[in-house]
Amino acid sequence: MNLHKLDYSRILLWIVQVSYLLLGAMAIYFYHERLAPDTSYYFFKSLNSQHFHIEHQRWVLGIAELPVVILSRLHAPLTLIMMVYSVWHLFFFYLIGLIIYLRYRQVFAWLLLLLFQLIGVRYGFTCPIFEQFYGTAIAILFFVMLRQKESVRIINIILQLILWVLLIGSHPFNIILGCFLLTLDFSETRNWKKYIPYLIVLPLFLLYKKMNVSSYESDKVSWIFDVEHNKTYQHLFQIDYYRHAGIYLWAYYKDLIILAITWILFCLISRRWLALLMTVAFVSGTLLLVNFSYDMTEYSGYNEQLYFILVPLILIPVLLDMFTLCKQTWATMLLILGSMFLISIHMKDQFEEATRFQIRTQLVNAWIKTSQTLPGNKFYIDQRNYPKASRYLGWDITYFSLLFSSEQGSKKQVSIMNLEENPSSSLLQVGKDTFNFRPGEKMAIGALNRNYFSLAASTFPYSIVE
Repeated sequence: MNLHKLDYSRILLWIVQVSYLLLGAMAIYFYHERLAPDTSYYFFKSLNSQHFHIEHQRWVLGIAELPVVILSRLHAPLTLIMMVYSVWHLFFFYLIGLIIYLRYRQVFAWLLLLLFQLIGVRYGFTCPIFEQFYGTAIAILFFVMLRQKESVRIINIILQLILWVLLIGSHPFNIILGCFLLTLDFSETRNWKKYIPYLIVLPLFLLYKKMNVSSYESDKVSWIFDVEHNKTYQHLFQIDYYRHAGIYLWAYYKDLIILAITWILFCLISRRWLALLMTVAFVSGTLLLVNFSYDMTEYSGYNEQLYFILVPLILIPVLLDMFTLCKQTWATMLLILGSMFLISIHMKDQFEEATRFQIRTQLVNAWIKTSQTLPGNKFYIDQRNYPKASRYLGWDITYFSLLFSSEQGSKKQVSIMNLEENPSSSLLQVGKDTFNFRPGEKMAIGALNRNYFSLAASTFPYSIVE
């Protein structure tokens, strides 16, 4: 067999297609598990209102909620909406990759979009609505367009500015990613005038955000830089912290570390000094920012989201620069074999994580069945009785149980709170026409979408389900 005559791009294309089929099958099989917080929150809000629910000016949420809004207005069955919603988070990445491939014939970009959904994403498989995910997919389309010769045409600039606003507006960390992409492209073109439109829009967007900032984002930013009360940064002066942080990074991001070292060596050999400097500056700066504000020595779903920014910062230059520029047959073969290995390993990790997450679905289903035999329709459980499942019982159980019981059709619909301490009487004594949307946050039963919810008014107070 003549290895030089093999069509490697077609092999990569098939790897991408088969991988997406497998991920799609997993998304359908685990459609309940992929409704973890915050995914279930936005699903419930858009289903109930049949409108887009956008918070913090993160407009990409509208893209994520699109199938729910359309299908709920068509009065589609709830199970179908849940399944389509689960698959849609994958299909959006697939669609962006398809557009790039059909327009620019860049199979590496399509592979990159697939790897974004696998590397550094374990908990993220059960919480796929994370705005940063969507912004990262848009970032690839923006970057590929930016690198084309026609990117300076007026129509292209307009399209790229739309993508730019969606990118930097999707998540604060994606502002870092957007600036990185501009500097990475500048390392090749050295044409600073090309970036003037985006550099003009950036401060205007930041000013808009400052004028319209939500209390959630304002409180979070204030807490991060409130060094008087937030003393987390002090661990940066402890040698032992770096050892534990390094162990954590190697345990969950060893593939990224190896790829980062490979990129550094490539830049040194090819003398791409500016690209190397920009990559090292952005990656190290991001690591410093995250560790300044949070303890990053143990795994959690939140820490996974904080570190996700490292994935595009490293994978983009590796796949869209290093492997694109290196035309050697051995390099392409290495990419194919490495991709197959990484895809299989991370897909296995996601399958195992989603399987563990099934304990949440099973417990909620059992609580629903028990509560449907009891008087009333508002219940609570003592989460302290389920220590092995506490990691999977989020603040969304109240409306996840309502969604789950609604999916069962004609049976009595119920809402079940999960509490980690003894409840107060005010929490349990709510009006007959209200229920706790979340513990302490009441919602009128009459505000529920009657196409999907039939929670009845009840004079019974909240009672415990064992």
